[in-house]
Amino acid sequence: MEVCPLKIRIFVILLFLSFKAFADSNLDDVLALYTKAAGGKEAIENVRSIEFSLTIQEPKFTVDAVYYADRNIRMRIDIFSQGKRVFTEAFDGKAGWEMGEDGKAKDASAQATAALRNGIFLPGKLFGLHELPGLGHKLSYEGREDVDGVSYHILKVTLDSGFEKYLYINPDNGRIERTRDYRALHVDIDPTKKINESITSDFRNVDGILFAFKSEDRDKTTNEVMQTTTVKEIKLNPKIDDGIFKKPL
Repeated sequence: MEVCPLKIRIFVILLFLSFKAFADSNLDDVLALYTKAAGGKEAIENVRSIEFSLTIQEPKFTVDAVYYADRNIRMRIDIFSQGKRVFTEAFDGKAGWEMGEDGKAKDASAQATAALRNGIFLPGKLFGLHELPGLGHKLSYEGREDVDGVSYHILKVTLDSGFEKYLYINPDNGRIERTRDYRALHVDIDPTKKINESITSDFRNVDGILFAFKSEDRDKTTNEVMQTTTVKEIKLNPKIDDGIFKKPL
């Protein structure tokens, strides 16, 4: 019996639409789960600026840092060694710049600029996942994966820059407990990209918003710990001088 090509095309279209509806439904459900756990839409959207005090440990050094960001898509991070500023990176809303210990600022490379801007949008800082599509980014539901006994929901974030990050959301508590991406840890020092897995822990409530106070970045291929970041303090809606984002002359 000959099958009508039109019927085949209709079947394929219906199958695709059915899968898309299933994926969209799961995306909405997982977004709702995460958003509720993170503090709720209203509380998240009321965060207009943020300040993190951090300790960053890598195999060859340990430094302190202060990270600032606001909803004007601006950020700055100052790195300190034994209390002395040794490096600064910033994105002023249009361009990236950096400044060494000598106090002389210069434009950041295109790759570093993209990384600085990307970081502002990623979860755990200012924006909720539910806000990203309205800012030009994409979210998709990628199914589930068992890791260490947890059947995680996986959401894929594709930023408008093309950068992709996979979020592993615990179905029991709505927390992002793992992320995976493909990037260089310090792109201007070593541009080699690796599969990076970040494991987040020590979740705490700060003025109604849930944050992870510890993250451990590992090379997924070798399981080597590349960086451990510990948050010492988080300030929501601090008053930030616009001048800190501007490149010094």
